[in-house]
Amino acid sequence: MTVIGHSVNVNAERHVCDRYIAMQALARSNGALQRANFELAKKHEDLEQARREQQTRSEVLIALRDQQKDEAERASRAKSRFLAAAAHDLRQPMHAFNLFLAAAGEALGKHDIESSAELIGDARKASVLTARLLNAVLDLSKLESGHVKPNYSTVDLNRVAEETVEQLAPFAASCGVTLRYSRTRRASALVRTDTDWIPRVLGNLVSNGIKYADPAKDERCTVIVGLVRMANYVRVDVVDNGIGIASKNWDLIFQPFVQIGNPERDREKGLGLGLSIVNAVVSLLDEHRMELKSIEGRGSRFSVRLPLTQERIESAAPMTDIAPTPAALRGLYMLLVEDDTLVRASMEALFAQWGVLYDSAQSLAEVE
Repeated sequence: MTVIGHSVNVNAERHVCDRYIAMQALARSNGALQRANFELAKKHEDLEQARREQQTRSEVLIALRDQQKDEAERASRAKSRFLAAAAHDLRQPMHAFNLFLAAAGEALGKHDIESSAELIGDARKASVLTARLLNAVLDLSKLESGHVKPNYSTVDLNRVAEETVEQLAPFAASCGVTLRYSRTRRASALVRTDTDWIPRVLGNLVSNGIKYADPAKDERCTVIVGLVRMANYVRVDVVDNGIGIASKNWDLIFQPFVQIGNPERDREKGLGLGLSIVNAVVSLLDEHRMELKSIEGRGSRFSVRLPLTQERIESAAPMTDIAPTPAALRGLYMLLVEDDTLVRASMEALFAQWGVLYDSAQSLAEVE
């Protein structure tokens, strides 16, 4: 019985041990399977996250592409409108120029010297207007295309404002507008800006104030140019009591060829490019900012902020547009180098009328 019992117990113990070992192995297999499932689920989640991120990036790229396409189409339409408006405004003075010359030719054929001289003078006005418009269009095109690089230097804004007011005083007087300058209390207002463009900005703003004077105010029409010096900048204000601008048109007036108070397109009131050039220049220059405040029927204030600088002015040569008179050129010898045949021929004709002795060439190589 003892032997039989011992045998039975040994077999039972062996069976229990085998079963225990099998259960341990199964438990380990289940643990490995669970870890594998966890890792697989994590990888699946990562893949799903990557897929969602890729989809998001694709959607962003598609949206960006569509946005760029829309912007390009808007820019193309704006450029087309700009070119159409420029061509329209250029065609009319050019047409008038040709008609004036044709009429002058007819008058000369009839030996009517007085009428021909008057018609040629009108033709010259039309050509000057055409040149002004073309130069303004080219300036705006260069500014917006990014081909203009600012040339920063130290400028005395007091001097620029004084010279601008002095140059435009006759124009203001002819329009019945009082033009005044209120300078800063300090001796100078040295700013860091572009020497060539900032006089254009100030001149355009003052000209606009003069052109859009309120005719109902008669002798009370006034344009005031003032400088206000602050801690880090100088603000130049151009204030007028003209027709003013409605707030809904504040953004519109900076677009090319837009003139709110000139529906008849009177060119005596400008070309509609002055404020566009001002906006493009101020946007181009670092630390420059423009502000507009206006009330319709009461007037406007255009302000431009320019950064102060402690640097000295390297050269203070006066800005002048004074050219020698034809009488002062008579008898002088000049060498004319011009590669354009038409321009060279026109300059030769002008020199001949002025009594200038000249030689002309197409290039420096031809001169040599």
